[in-house]
Amino acid sequence: MDRRCRGAPDVSGPEASRHGPDRNGEVLARLDGAGPVDRPVGGECGLGRAHGPLAGVPVFDVVDVVSYTAFLAWTVVGAVIVSRRPRNRIGWLLCAAGLLILLGAFALHYALARLLGGWPSLPGGRAAAWLAPWTTVLGLSLWFWLLLLFPDGHLPSPRWR
Repeated sequence: MDRRCRGAPDVSGPEASRHGPDRNGEVLARLDGAGPVDRPVGGECGLGRAHGPLAGVPVFDVVDVVSYTAFLAWTVVGAVIVSRRPRNRIGWLLCAAGLLILLGAFALHYALARLLGGWPSLPGGRAAAWLAPWTTVLGLSLWFWLLLLFPDGHLPSPRWR
């Protein structure tokens, strides 16, 4: 079984001794010519061992489920507040912040699936990649206003106006 990565140079002889074996005894390869790679050659060539199927690309995991559930809870609480008191600014801010962050999360994972995943037939991958950070930053910036207007929807004192 060939344990080298496809496209990687064969590192043997003096090259192998210079790079040294890793903890499994496999030889490290120089893929870019600049220096040794910190992953052993073999199997997936290091892909899928870092954080996602591509090194440095996030995957949807338990932390995402918990955080997106919290953002959904903000939206639901905001909707309940708005349904009872439509003039309350806190409810509207909670709804907007939760929806913007969830939209950013959806756009992020959509763009990853389109541009880096195995679904090249999905439309609008670049637009989703552009939209994701903007909506997330806008949603998180609404927290500033939420903290200023809490608890009654007005600024803390007339001097703030």
